[in-house]
Amino acid sequence: MSSEPVLMEVGTVFDTLQELKIAVKQFALSNNFETRTLKADQYRYRLKWKTEGWLLLARPIEQSLLWVVKEFDDTHTCFPLNHGGNSSASAQFLATKILEQVCTQPDIRPINIQKDLHAMYGLTVPYSRVH
Repeated sequence: MSSEPVLMEVGTVFDTLQELKIAVKQFALSNNFETRTLKADQYRYRLKWKTEGWLLLARPIEQSLLWVVKEFDDTHTCFPLNHGGNSSASAQFLATKILEQVCTQPDIRPINIQKDLHAMYGLTVPYSRVH
């Protein structure tokens, strides 16, 4: 699993909208906050912190599949999550991270995947979800 920090700032370019969404989820998990999607279509992707002001606006670059962050504000006054889950840890996000790890370590045990997710993102994921 990649534990490198996600660079999220105005001007950051992503190859696809899907790559942008995964990066935003990883950013939210790394910083222990939840987000809520305000608008997601072919022209814009806009998010806000779940409990307060807006966070990010990205738009596609014309005539390409690339997406660029146009506005970004990571300042907030809300408290970090104090529970084991995070809505940013969707099944798709977990599958992406687990697949990366299983490809590099084919014989890894589910318990070790659980421990890695907890160490990197502070997530408490049930054994049945990583098995």
